[in-house]
Amino acid sequence: MFASKIKYQLVTVRNFKEVIVDMVKKPPMLFPLVGLFHVLWLVYTVWTFRDVPFPGITWLEVVWLLAYTTFWLAACDLRKWGAIGYIALAVINTSIYFLQGKPAHTTDYLSNLFELDVLFSFGLLYYFKKFR
Repeated sequence: MFASKIKYQLVTVRNFKEVIVDMVKKPPMLFPLVGLFHVLWLVYTVWTFRDVPFPGITWLEVVWLLAYTTFWLAACDLRKWGAIGYIALAVINTSIYFLQGKPAHTTDYLSNLFELDVLFSFGLLYYFKKFR
């Protein structure tokens, strides 16, 4: 029985090209475009912070964007865990933004895209029935 589970798992592994093709062809057309937007915004943010020392608070934005990008790309593959993770991050990020004690422009933590993330989360909820 154990050997059959291992064999099943080896059969279901997809190569990188198949994963990319599935991410583009399975979901609605807007999903891969938003995924590309996330990847480009992540690259832009890393490039912007290239001169900042790494263990600084400003790199928190890069960590958030990396998490958002990872979950969105999983959602492009129609994975429920990707959609749930993205929505959870959007809720946490929006909560942090609104529940902090200082005005948003005076804090060290400022998410640039939290409004868009909430909008993208509604798109995920709309198509959630198609996810597996």
